[in-house]
Amino acid sequence: MNAIIGNKVPKVQSYVQRTSYKTSEKLTIIHEAKKIEKLKNANSSNKHVGAKRASFYLEAKEELVKWLNEFCLARIAVTADFIKVQMFNILLTICATKYPNATKQFHASKS
Repeated sequence: MNAIIGNKVPKVQSYVQRTSYKTSEKLTIIHEAKKIEKLKNANSSNKHVGAKRASFYLEAKEELVKWLNEFCLARIAVTADFIKVQMFNILLTICATKYPNATKQFHASKS
């Protein structure tokens, strides 16, 4: 019944032997699914790196939040790099006496 119609040859489907997953693979998948379910049920504040960790530079962070709120009220977009530079400037100027040598120890995340 493989007749050629025009220039097209009909495709013939070959039989493929289907296999089942191994029991160990199934158990691994179930275990991973339970981990994902626990993450979904967790508080949103627990899902990121460094969650619930105390701030190193609390007063500098408060100054940064004030600065950031001023930009938000003026509807000016601020990038992550701009925030990192401003935090460094705050540590150099406003909080220099509170946190000496903080500019040498300050490391911002890459995200």
